[in-house]
Amino acid sequence: MNSDIVMATELTPITNPEVSPWTQTAHDVGGRAVLSVITPVHAPDRDHLTATYDSLVSQELPDGWDIEWMLQEDGTTGVVNDVFRGEHRVKPGMAPHSDTATARNLALARSSGRLIKTLDQDDVLPPGALQRDIEAFIKYPGVQWTCALTHDLLPDGSTQAPDNHFPAGLVKQDAVFDAWRARDHRLAVHPASSCYRRQAAVAMGGWMALRHAGDTGLLLTTSTLWPGFYIGDPGLLWRRTPTQTSSQPVHKDPEERRLRNSLIEERVRALQDLRGAIRADG
Repeated sequence: MNSDIVMATELTPITNPEVSPWTQTAHDVGGRAVLSVITPVHAPDRDHLTATYDSLVSQELPDGWDIEWMLQEDGTTGVVNDVFRGEHRVKPGMAPHSDTATARNLALARSSGRLIKTLDQDDVLPPGALQRDIEAFIKYPGVQWTCALTHDLLPDGSTQAPDNHFPAGLVKQDAVFDAWRARDHRLAVHPASSCYRRQAAVAMGGWMALRHAGDTGLLLTTSTLWPGFYIGDPGLLWRRTPTQTSSQPVHKDPEERRLRNSLIEERVRALQDLRGAIRADG
C-alpha cells in the first residue's frame, strides 16, 4: 500500500510555525484556536461516558489551543444536560431521536472549532491523540483530514491492534476509496478516529445521511477531494461491546449494506467526475 502515500515534496511541510496559515478566524474564541469534539449520545453507559470524558480532558494541546466537547443527545431525555454539569468545555444539546449522523451534524452546527474531531460516546483517546492531529494540520496546510491507528478496547480492558492499516504519512486523494473497494467495502483506516478541517467537513455536508456508515461516507468523500495524513501512533481505543451498534444484526443486514455502499460509491464517483471537470476547466 506504499503507493498510496504522497511523496513529501507534493505537500510541503511548514517548518516555521510563525509562517503558518493558521491565522485567526471566526471559529476562534478569545483569540485561541478551538478543536470541536463531536459526540452523539444515545442511552449512554455512564461509566463509559465518564472514561471518554477523562481521556478527553487529560489531552495535552499545543499552545494557543482549546477544546470544546459537543455532546449531542439523539433523543430528548436530557441525559447530556445532567452529565458533567458545570464543565465549561462540555456543550450539551438534544433533539428528537433520529440517527447518529443527524446528531453529529446538529453538534457540528453548534460547534465553533476550526478542527472537527470525531469521538463516539464510549471510546477513549490515548495520551497525545489530539496534539498529533493538530500538529499534522499545522505542518501540512494542504491536508484536510487525519486518521490514526486505532486499537480495539476489549471488555476485559485489554487492547488489540489491527491486522493491517495504512503506513504512517501523507495519503493521496482516492487512496482510501481504492483500498475500501479492494477490501470488500471495508476501510483500511478507522473513521471513528477521523479529524477534519471545518471547511472540508461542512463542504461535504457533514456526516452522510445514512442510518449506518455516515462516518464512512464523510471520510471517503473528503479523501476523494483532498489529501490526508495517517498517524501511525495510536489515536483511538475503540470499545468493543456486545451492545454497540456495529454488532447489531440490523447493521449487518446484507441488503442495507449493499444499498449504502452503492450510494457512497456513487457519490464518490460523482465527486471524482466533478474534480476532473474542474481541472479541465482550470
